[in-house]
Amino acid sequence: MVNQILWRPSEEAIKAANLTRFIANIRQEYDLPIHNFKNLYQFSTENPEKFWKAVWSFCHVMAKTQGDRILIGAETFETAKFFPDAQLNFAENLLRRRDEAIALTFYGENKVYRQLTFQELYLETAKLACTFKEWGIEPGDRVAGYLPNMPQTIIAMLAAASIGAVWSSCSPDFGIQGVVDRFSQITPKVFLMADGYFYGGKTFSCLDRLSAIRSQLPSLKKVILIPYISSLQDLKGPFDNGMTS
Repeated sequence: MVNQILWRPSEEAIKAANLTRFIANIRQEYDLPIHNFKNLYQFSTENPEKFWKAVWSFCHVMAKTQGDRILIGAETFETAKFFPDAQLNFAENLLRRRDEAIALTFYGENKVYRQLTFQELYLETAKLACTFKEWGIEPGDRVAGYLPNMPQTIIAMLAAASIGAVWSSCSPDFGIQGVVDRFSQITPKVFLMADGYFYGGKTFSCLDRLSAIRSQLPSLKKVILIPYISSLQDLKGPFDNGMTS
């Protein structure tokens, strides 16, 4: 049993923390003796509308409208809805930064390493979103990903969300029938797939599944094949530029 503190942030780190600044904002706005997390937690449970309104303001949420209602159905946890009239695009909020700070750091086991800055993430997302629009993808259309956790997965999700499309995904260790069962329910127009994945130090190819999956999803208009375990030049088949479409 550990009976001693193993690590404590420095005073400078505590003062610079977002939580510290948020507590200060709450204390000042409502003139309450809120000085630590315990106080803040109690305030959030006793005054949920005030708390979440403060969160919205502190996080500078970008939205078409916030709406007048903050909380409805507060009688139970299951029925509670916050900002039920709000209209926003979460991709717009996630992509607001355009600087050179690191947004994503990716390790594909010990095989692949990549970093993306906020600027690079925004530009790659914007390019893919433009491609979706050129293909006629509209709000409400579905985009499906058969992908491992990798930067292109995040880019594809953000690109779909940014134009109002619906994103759905599954892991590349799904078999053909599992993929078809999941995606046939939503009739996607675009299908993104990695050529394979790494797991437990081993390399697994997914290319032999593509034809069968594609033939059983007649709603598909476009397929994007993403090189992950191989290079773009090594891929063979009816695919060309972009992330390989």
